[in-house]
Amino acid sequence: MFKDPKIIELFLQTYLKKIKSEKVANLWGATNDPFTESIPNKKYSKLLCINKTESGELERRFPKKVINGHPINTIDKINEIYDVLIGNFPLYMHQPVKEITLSNIKIKDSLGELIIAKSLKNLSENGKGIFMVRSSFFSVKKSNALVDQINKLGAFVEAVISVPAGSFDKTMVPALILIISKNEPKKLFIAELPEITENISELVENLVNHMRGDSEPLGELVDPTNFSDFKSHVATKEVLALLNQYRDLKLHNMGDINVEINMTKDKFFEKPNSIYLPKLGNSIVLDSIQNLKIKPQNYFQIVLNKNVVGAKYLAQFFNTFLGKKLRKSIETGTVIRHISKKDLIKLKLPLPDIKTQEAIVIVKIKLIHLQNELDIYEKNLATAPKDVHEIDKKLISIIESIEIANLNDRVLQLIRKGESKKLEFKSTLRVNLYTKKPDKKIEHSTLKTIVAFMNTTGGTLLVGVEDDGNILGIEKDKFSNEDKFLLHFKSLLKDQIGLEFDPLIDFEICKSNGKNVLIVDCKPSNKPVFLKDNNGEKFYIRTNPASDLLEGSKLIEYINRRFH
Repeated sequence: MFKDPKIIELFLQTYLKKIKSEKVANLWGATNDPFTESIPNKKYSKLLCINKTESGELERRFPKKVINGHPINTIDKINEIYDVLIGNFPLYMHQPVKEITLSNIKIKDSLGELIIAKSLKNLSENGKGIFMVRSSFFSVKKSNALVDQINKLGAFVEAVISVPAGSFDKTMVPALILIISKNEPKKLFIAELPEITENISELVENLVNHMRGDSEPLGELVDPTNFSDFKSHVATKEVLALLNQYRDLKLHNMGDINVEINMTKDKFFEKPNSIYLPKLGNSIVLDSIQNLKIKPQNYFQIVLNKNVVGAKYLAQFFNTFLGKKLRKSIETGTVIRHISKKDLIKLKLPLPDIKTQEAIVIVKIKLIHLQNELDIYEKNLATAPKDVHEIDKKLISIIESIEIANLNDRVLQLIRKGESKKLEFKSTLRVNLYTKKPDKKIEHSTLKTIVAFMNTTGGTLLVGVEDDGNILGIEKDKFSNEDKFLLHFKSLLKDQIGLEFDPLIDFEICKSNGKNVLIVDCKPSNKPVFLKDNNGEKFYIRTNPASDLLEGSKLIEYINRRFH
């Protein structure tokens, strides 16, 4: 069923070990199933199995623990309480929607959801239910669906782990792992199952502690009432961050900016200011009917309001990394993922004004022309040496200009991610914004973060950025020029951290949104780094997202584990 079931198994094993589970019931036991395989034999109390052949095999492995029969019925006969309930239900086979009533509460949903609802009576007060469900669990519109009724049954979804498309063998459907408990969380923990095993321990650590990770896939805390799916959340968050950074962008619904949206079984009639957006897959969005790459019936023809958006600009936008994210965020379907018209018109797009759109299109054309000219020049370089020195000067100028633009964009991209274990913002280097005066405590806070990064796994510090991502600029530190700011920063590093760690700290000033920001990139150290002050030397490590002081036995234990 899974392309790499070991990822699922390792995730479950690591998580169950962390929560110290003892008594486990499997609501859909099956052979060659990562949920079934991940539980140690001694911890199983019950396995419900619908398949007689598989029941026999499971009975040999788990004597006197297997109950044969349909779980929707056999669950009623079990009165025991369990620390953990698990279930990897069949997600995408045809399942007629059925209705059950539990404590006068109607639940109308698919098979897996009904089994979950019935099993909640068997979950201990501090227990966890771990279930594989369809990716549409939170966006389902059916009346009395489990997602809307679960709280009435005294249970809550505390975490959602997205299982990416491509995880299952022979299909590209995504899914979700729900973690359910009887304790209501203030925030919903969401994450994405990693593709490599090395990231599982960090994901589980964040899950157990209910805290944010270094990136969205490793953990994010969100309002459960606004969550529909992981990809949609990530894309929406990035769009909102863009709107905050670029105040001249405006958010538009696709439904408000189109004149018409057409589909065809044969061919389209060409209409001005139109784009052709693929219904499925990751094919490029086009602004010309002559350039269609796949059959017309696989596209939407979207005729746009020329006063709001140009076709060339919007096609370019949809082919960017963010544009592709937005397209993926509205894909639906159990077997073949596709975009529906009703979801397309709800899509929210951040758009600049028409003049800016036209300027972006022109720059894109120039970049393509430049790339073509560079390709031609590269091919002829060895046979045309006489102009090489002049060309070299021009290339240096172009590269410098692009590097500055990329650095500016990097700052904005980092701000959009938000603070985490490997990223922190500081409003100033030395000035206390309340007293408006230089303050040693502010300097200490900045240096503490740098030391903590080097003692952990490295990280990036932005100075001149507030906690909420607003760019103040290093101008608030009241240095007469950038050179004096950098001289002061270098002096702090030398005096309070030490010159021997200089190769691990890269820093430069970047102009972002018209203000100067200091970017400090810190590599992890292979020996302990201490911060010197008037009270001696202090040792800090990075947690999430803070820098913590370690002393005494905890300091010795950490140093022995991290540096030996």
